[in-house]
Amino acid sequence: MDYFWINILILSTFIFIVLMMIVFILKLRKNNQNINESKKRYKNLFNSIPVAIFVWGKDLKVLDWNKHAEYIFGYKKEEIIGKNYFDFIVPEDLRKDVDKVTSKILDMNRVKNVSENITKDGRRILCEWDVIVEKDEKGNFYRAISMAQDVTEKTKYQQELKKTVEKLSETNEELYSSNEELEESYKIIENQSDQMREMIELFNRFDQTDMSLDQFYSEILLVAMDVMTEADYGSISIIEKDKWEFIASSGHNLEKLRELELHKKDSIIVSSPTIIKDIKKENMKRFNDAQRRIFEEATRDIKESLIISVPIDDDIYLNIAIDIAAESKKGFNDNSIMLFQAFKNIASTYLKNKVYSKKIIDSYLDFSKKLATIAEAHDDITGKHINRVGELSAFFAEKLGYKKSFVDRIRNEAPLHDIGKIFVDKAILDKKGPLTDEEWEIMKKHTVLSGRLLSEDFFRLAKKIAYYHHEKWDGSGYPFGMKGDEIPLEAQIVSLVDVYDALRDERPYKKAFTHQQAVDIISKGDGRTKPEHFNPKLLKIFLEYEKDIEKIFDDLKE
Repeated sequence: MDYFWINILILSTFIFIVLMMIVFILKLRKNNQNINESKKRYKNLFNSIPVAIFVWGKDLKVLDWNKHAEYIFGYKKEEIIGKNYFDFIVPEDLRKDVDKVTSKILDMNRVKNVSENITKDGRRILCEWDVIVEKDEKGNFYRAISMAQDVTEKTKYQQELKKTVEKLSETNEELYSSNEELEESYKIIENQSDQMREMIELFNRFDQTDMSLDQFYSEILLVAMDVMTEADYGSISIIEKDKWEFIASSGHNLEKLRELELHKKDSIIVSSPTIIKDIKKENMKRFNDAQRRIFEEATRDIKESLIISVPIDDDIYLNIAIDIAAESKKGFNDNSIMLFQAFKNIASTYLKNKVYSKKIIDSYLDFSKKLATIAEAHDDITGKHINRVGELSAFFAEKLGYKKSFVDRIRNEAPLHDIGKIFVDKAILDKKGPLTDEEWEIMKKHTVLSGRLLSEDFFRLAKKIAYYHHEKWDGSGYPFGMKGDEIPLEAQIVSLVDVYDALRDERPYKKAFTHQQAVDIISKGDGRTKPEHFNPKLLKIFLEYEKDIEKIFDDLKE
């Protein structure tokens, strides 16, 4: 009997042990399954991060290599696993520092730096690196995780922007210095206060009106002749490097003067007001036969001239000449010279301001358009889309009756409407298929991201356009859901123009629509685009002048 219970006990114990082993095996399988799922999630995350990441060991051999590393450096994972990464992505002329760099990394837990690297196709790029070193419990190197971002373009345009800002600062200093000259001029001609006040008022009027540089020069000449009461005729010519040409005239034939092919050596450059008797005869001495014939036809007979050269920039002078007619009994005197010197000082300030301001504005616009071209490069490699948006927006502004200054500004700044896309991940911009909800939310942020680049006061108009050109008249747009006249008119204009150009333009993901198809979609709707999206006044202009709009698009398409 005792043996029976002993056998029962042994059997029970055996069964219990078997059951425990089964439970252990099941838990082990579950743990292995969890580990495999974790590995899979890690791999998906590792490859989805928009940063180049690779793992390497003490011998610099690559242990793992993600998708973005493939994108930046050009090497597939299978090409580089198990190989020394220095031999692939470090330029040959920098590899001599391998021991020094490796030693520095191994001695630290984390290293951040910017270095030059090389891609599979031989391009040199600038990368921002963050290297995390992992060590074992004894403090010995185990492995390192390197993360990199390509900052080549970012660095390039930061440097260009810095240069532009420095140039602007230099110009402000120049203007400040010119203002000091202006104050000194006021003291010199205190006894001529009435005439000087009139002169300054005229210059101020020019500064407050919109005119081209040629118009500005013509007006400068009229002011000089108005101040110099002895004058009958006058001219302004510009000497730039080796070229000398006439750009404004009063009393002489400007059209003929512009036919002259003149050089710096043919001109007279004087730093202070100088009276020259019969300047026509003096010029004839310097000219060849062909030049003499044209000059004789183009100019009146002159008794004497008061001339001065105004330095505008390096190797650029503006020659202002005030002439007295040959038959006149009047003549220039010391008072004329003093007044003309004061005129030169004031004119110099305004001319430099006008010329430098134009250079800076052109520089800003050129730089910004380059950024805009980069932002649109995913489907507008040539930049034609942004140029057409500018011209078509200017056309609408003209039809709405805006002044030339506004028309020119919207022409120049409308192309910057999508500049915020430069901050959107290139993978999203280049995606051929439809965007996910998350990607679409990121894409929509390009409107407000534009503020990072358009923060200067000069870009007020461009910033409004970039922020609000995706708002819709009926309130269905983004990013703020504005409606009606809450939306700035310049943004409403670009909204319509952008839709029209996008419909007409061929993109990698769609064929181009004809002009008539685009007109029908905008005016009647197609489910995605509706006439309710646009200001009715702009829609009326669009339909009334649709043939002109078609011509502008076609002219700028080629």
